[in-house]
Amino acid sequence: MRSSARGRSAERTAPLSRRIRAIYIHSPFCRRRCSYCDFAIAILRTRDDVEQYLRGLSLELHQTGRLLEPRTVYVGGGTPSRLAPTDLREFFRRIDDHLERRSILEYTVEANPEDVTSERADVLVEAGVTRVSLGVQSLDPTTLAKLGRRHTPDQARTAIHVLRRAGIRSINVDLIFAVPGQSLTDLATDVERFISCSTDHVSAYNLTYEERTPLHSLELLGRVNKQDSDDELAAFRLVRERLDEAGFAAYEVSNFAKPGHRSLHNLTYWNNAEYLGVGPSAVSCVGHVRWKNEPDLARWFAALRAGRPPIVEAESLSPERMLGESVALGLRTTRGVLRARVERRARASIDPDRLERLTAMGLIEFAGPRIRLTERGLEIADCVAAELI
Repeated sequence: MRSSARGRSAERTAPLSRRIRAIYIHSPFCRRRCSYCDFAIAILRTRDDVEQYLRGLSLELHQTGRLLEPRTVYVGGGTPSRLAPTDLREFFRRIDDHLERRSILEYTVEANPEDVTSERADVLVEAGVTRVSLGVQSLDPTTLAKLGRRHTPDQARTAIHVLRRAGIRSINVDLIFAVPGQSLTDLATDVERFISCSTDHVSAYNLTYEERTPLHSLELLGRVNKQDSDDELAAFRLVRERLDEAGFAAYEVSNFAKPGHRSLHNLTYWNNAEYLGVGPSAVSCVGHVRWKNEPDLARWFAALRAGRPPIVEAESLSPERMLGESVALGLRTTRGVLRARVERRARASIDPDRLERLTAMGLIEFAGPRIRLTERGLEIADCVAAELI
């Protein structure tokens, strides 16, 4: 069942009386849209935009009706670091009114390198932030220009240094590979630069050409050439091998961490566990129900001001859907999925014939009660998951 909540009073589609272990808070503001980005963002233009967002954030958290006790909090966007230090401090104050701080094990905030200053870093530490995820993407000026990024390689390195000096315990950097015109030699050099930055975690993603993005339009016009699948696979292998050699253990298809620095929050998603999303476009999943907030900042705020949950879309997940998502997400991790757990939660069973076939093909293997992808299977993780379910 899928229902639209736009234009009417929407009841919250799942109870929040249970304990929510993970909370995602969406801060929509950006300076401009990068060429590959299809996220729900708002270009920050006026002070009123910030005031509206902060008021709406308080209203939505108040609608939960209780003090939340999450293990992890993740503030993403958009670009949370676009907020001025005074607004960032107010942002955290409003969140604190609704959270039990003692329950939080990991507190992550996304940031762009050009926004990181000593003052902003101090605000993050004062708020209890333990982890910052930096949108670096590349440390090569040419590649950054192709991606539409505004920072320089030196700004990225300085941002890491400033965060370290302020006391942030864990720093993640994003890396994008398979960029048009990027050779394996170029990529190898970029990976070495990332390793030399003394970061704790790397999230490495193949460049995707999402519909309605500037990058997709350029591809359609023939102005950029997407790398073919063989080149993308070679790039993927290079990134995995070099990061592993440098002490970054792969624990998910695209994520590599030094000991003690895995993202606890993202593991919530890969385990297909419950989470609450707050802010424009944020998604929540509680029980067997998933809902999405209104992505437009003004409409999101208008619903909250009228006393309505700002839900634009909701769906009840069938047992088959729950099973499929648990398998697809869990197989992305190096631990794989605990078969009994996902079948029990979904109230459905994995097809044993498909398991046998994929095992014979050398794409999956059994590790005790767990099913996991082989190294070959990891290279085509999405295809294997689709075949299995």
